[in-house]
Amino acid sequence: MINENENIDVFNFNYKHSNKEINKWKIYSENKTLIYIYQISSKIPNNMENYIGQTDNFKSRKSSHFTNSKTSKLKVYEIIKKYGGWKNWNIKILNYYYCINENESRQIEQKYIDTYKSTMNSVRACSNNEINIELDRALNYELNYELNISNCNILGYFLYDFYDEFDYLRYNKMECKFCNKTFSSKSAITHHQKTAKYCLQIQGKNKPEKEYKCVCGKILTSKHNHEVHAKNCSVKDQIIYFQKRIEELEIKNKDLEKKIKELEKYEQKNKELEEKNKELEKLVCKLEGSIDIYKEEHSALIDIAKQPKNTTNTNNNNNKVLNIKTFFDFDDKTQLKNALSNYNLDYFLDGQKGIARFLADNILLDEENNYKYLCTDLGRSVFKYRDTYGNIQKDYEAKKLSNYLVEGGIKEKATYISEEWINQDSPLNKNKLEIALEKSNEVNSLDKNNQIFKKELASIVAV
Repeated sequence: MINENENIDVFNFNYKHSNKEINKWKIYSENKTLIYIYQISSKIPNNMENYIGQTDNFKSRKSSHFTNSKTSKLKVYEIIKKYGGWKNWNIKILNYYYCINENESRQIEQKYIDTYKSTMNSVRACSNNEINIELDRALNYELNYELNISNCNILGYFLYDFYDEFDYLRYNKMECKFCNKTFSSKSAITHHQKTAKYCLQIQGKNKPEKEYKCVCGKILTSKHNHEVHAKNCSVKDQIIYFQKRIEELEIKNKDLEKKIKELEKYEQKNKELEEKNKELEKLVCKLEGSIDIYKEEHSALIDIAKQPKNTTNTNNNNNKVLNIKTFFDFDDKTQLKNALSNYNLDYFLDGQKGIARFLADNILLDEENNYKYLCTDLGRSVFKYRDTYGNIQKDYEAKKLSNYLVEGGIKEKATYISEEWINQDSPLNKNKLEIALEKSNEVNSLDKNNQIFKKELASIVAV
């Protein structure tokens, strides 16, 4: 409260007011609302954009402007964003007044808008019909001439230009009802009554409603005090240091575990490659032996080709091929996939010959037990079938049929049977393993080398 018996700096200015002036100010301010006229102006040189406003809580209004300048689409905030955001703008109090009603405060605001030629206000604060002529005349006088404070009868003290560092809240202080300490806002006094130990003792409370405990064990009554203490707490620094070290070591440990797993994978791959290399060496030996056999067969086929053809047999064969009644659709894999359930270990252990027998038993027979896929020329391995359009087609060396089997999943089925057969014994039976690998390789080469398959199939479906 203001002390009438001493000269005080009423508004933090460099000059003092007399007791007579202070008393006059106290009488004038009774039953009236204190408002502040403020201006938002640009820090950018030669930018004359400005905004005029009025409020009874300058601190709250300033915070509101700052928040709205980021998201609001009102004219004032669009201009603020246009020129670089809130950091490029000043907000300052131009004057304060004690007003009887809202009309007075809006009229004063509009007068400042007109005087400062504000370009950022989107609406008028006061219409011409609401103007108080007496107040307007006083405002004109105050804004155009230097005010003599001792002769002020209508308005408050003219403060000229000063920034928001002015402690305007010192005249609106609130007093704690328990310890009589004064505060500048309701939120401040509420926080004080919940956290101050000496005030809590007066209230008869042993401890605050909420406590904040530091890692060092010290208990603090407010979040702010906890944050301040935490910055200077040596124990906390040590704990944080060791926590960081633990985290670093955990990260290193995880990296090492990953590297160990990678090494284990590489070792496993190396073992698999060694096994495959051994299989390939065995296969090379077998292929070398097969090459000699193929050379002998090739020379025999050449001799057969040089011999005169039997016209009668060929004509008979053609007549038999033409009697194929059921079509064979190479695009439809459904029948094959259903029939693969009948492909068993006996077929697998017979390699490509077993595949030929499997086809003849499960797929190539029609409902009348006649083959719908026939070999008409054993020497040249020519096979014939009827397509879905009813036309007789040729399949040289059974290549189409081989691809049909591979695409239908014969390799996968053979692999499954092979693994199941090997895993029946524990420990692993090496003889079984060698046989399984041999037959698997023979089946897997069906689409690349089907010599065994086509010979066996030709012997079954020959006409």
